[in-house]
Amino acid sequence: MLKIRWIFAIFFFTTTLRTRFYVNCRAGKITLGILLPFETAGDFLSDNRQWTKRYAGMIPYAINTINNDPNLLPNHTLSFVWKDTECRTDKALRGMAQQWSENVDAFIGLGCFCEESVRLASALRLPVVSNLCTSAEVSNKSVYQTFARTKLDPGNMAQEVLGIFKHFKWKRIAIMWENIPVWTKRKDTLMETLKKNNISVSSTRPLISIKKYTPKIHKEVFRNELGVLKGKARILIFMMDHELAREAMFLADDLGMNHGNFVFILFRFDIEQILLSLQFPILSPFVGRFSETRVLTEGASKSFQNALTISLVINKDNLISDPNVLKVVSNLTQSPPFNRSKADSTYHKLFYPEDAGYLYDAIYQYAVAINKTLSHNGDIRNGTQVIQNLIGTEYKSSLGGPAFFDDNADAFIGEYILYDFRGNNTKPSYHKVGTFNVKRVLNITDEILWVKGIPSDSPECGFENDLCAEGSKNYTFLILGVVMGILVIAVIALVVSLYRKYKLEVELADDLWKVDSKEIVLSNQARSSFRSLCWDKRSVFSDTNSRDGVKFLSNVAVYKKNTVAIRKLQRNSIDITRELRVEMKQLRDIRHENLVNFVGACVEFDKVFILTSYCSKGSLQDIFENDDIKLDSMFIVSLVKDLVRGMTFLHASEIKVHGNLKSSNCVVDSRWVLKIANFGLNNLREQHTKEQKGDYKYSL
Repeated sequence: MLKIRWIFAIFFFTTTLRTRFYVNCRAGKITLGILLPFETAGDFLSDNRQWTKRYAGMIPYAINTINNDPNLLPNHTLSFVWKDTECRTDKALRGMAQQWSENVDAFIGLGCFCEESVRLASALRLPVVSNLCTSAEVSNKSVYQTFARTKLDPGNMAQEVLGIFKHFKWKRIAIMWENIPVWTKRKDTLMETLKKNNISVSSTRPLISIKKYTPKIHKEVFRNELGVLKGKARILIFMMDHELAREAMFLADDLGMNHGNFVFILFRFDIEQILLSLQFPILSPFVGRFSETRVLTEGASKSFQNALTISLVINKDNLISDPNVLKVVSNLTQSPPFNRSKADSTYHKLFYPEDAGYLYDAIYQYAVAINKTLSHNGDIRNGTQVIQNLIGTEYKSSLGGPAFFDDNADAFIGEYILYDFRGNNTKPSYHKVGTFNVKRVLNITDEILWVKGIPSDSPECGFENDLCAEGSKNYTFLILGVVMGILVIAVIALVVSLYRKYKLEVELADDLWKVDSKEIVLSNQARSSFRSLCWDKRSVFSDTNSRDGVKFLSNVAVYKKNTVAIRKLQRNSIDITRELRVEMKQLRDIRHENLVNFVGACVEFDKVFILTSYCSKGSLQDIFENDDIKLDSMFIVSLVKDLVRGMTFLHASEIKVHGNLKSSNCVVDSRWVLKIANFGLNNLREQHTKEQKGDYKYSL
């Protein structure tokens, strides 16, 4: 069926293109194409919707309001052409094609099955502002770039409910919902939001719709379902018509759920009921429609005392119940081009249905978007530009409350009110205790009067009594066990700490790092290019076995059959303190392929020097000064990587910092692996900080 519709649309538009001239609309004239179900609502709309034919005059009323405002669309005139879609997709597509051929600048309406029509408008790049379309699919701005809607879902309050739960730190709830599409959709949206925020929905139970509910037939089923939820959660959400939720308050009394342990979340979203209560205060939300529960009982009022009600904001100065507007729109409905009967035009005597208000908002907010587009020298036939100018716009809805367009150009109610119950069964009333702003954030404005404090979301022993000992609430053994466990863990931790400290002191006292100078044998491997490894340029030892009696200078030796490098300290002796022993142990323990290994230290009189692993290629300074060594990019990258790895490991160790990083403190072994030298021993460095003359650095 979908393919057939698109084939029809393509064929029709191909035919239309033969006769259509691509000319701009006449300067200053903007034409709207109205596409709405006028005569019939078809099978799509539920029985509580009203046909457009009964409020068609709202279209010219909105257009006249815009044209009479010199600041809204100066130097421009708004007009319209209209087509009855009969709530059929083929009719909507055909009407769109005809209006497109008449050079309309935008489409208003497109209710019922609107996805295909909106997609086609997006392909034409013309803006669409709908007052009826409820499809979730068209919120996808990657596909429907030119679409916006003023149709508000007052029940889209998932963020508001979440705000209440976060405020009171409730994590477990249950839901009973009216089993009709609108409430089912709201329930699914709420459950998805709660799941993302780690709030558990322990149970959900459906209930027959308010239009079919009869107390004599369904009261017992309602009570049984509520009894099931009683054993699953303490926070109960009634996602249903307020009248049906009111019935639940009577049943909560029957089930003993009104003593302060349970919380009931109710909603007032029925715009017709709210408008009636505004005009006739005697029509209290606490007066029932069923004779059995028409008058609020003392038990039911006690249930209400632990109920919170979220209500949308509708002010008395709303457009759809204004008597002057009703009269003007009625006359316009009877006039051309609609020519409706007086019976149709006067069908709504107290207020128009909400869809009439959304129709006014759609036309008016389109004009606001065009105003912004023209002020930026934009193209009013570029639907993407026009709709972008609607996103983020806040406005006063025709229903009287604040509204705004979100990032998908979907209109949302801008404010809800949170009520609690005051009074008693003879004088019941709602009292405002909080508000939700445009960003859906809860602001508590007055104290909530709970029956006995803020209820918990779970019983002390759990819903299955699994958190308490069977037949007893004596926690003595449990507490004793916890205390004993903590004491045992503390004792073990103390013993381990003392043992580690004792072991450390033993290792420090052993002085395993000490080297006997008699075990060091001089080596002939020293090269002049290796001089930068020394802290001075004098030899560590003198060898009288050199030729012609000249002393041989060396900084390389053999210690226990291993070639080592030696660095002499310019001191005759040092004080071996505990801090020095700790530093020596740290050096002895640290091992990494890019750090020079510490072998040991000789601290004999006049022989104070440090032994480290020998690196035959010399220091980085030596390599820089050697013209025979060519440093290509790969070689440099390899050396830099070695340096980074070594410094990263050093910073993560107990030594933490080097303190004297330079080219002469970076050496290269026989495998051309760079190793960092001369780190640690801060205690010795404090005694020896003067750098030797001629020892210079390279930037790395």
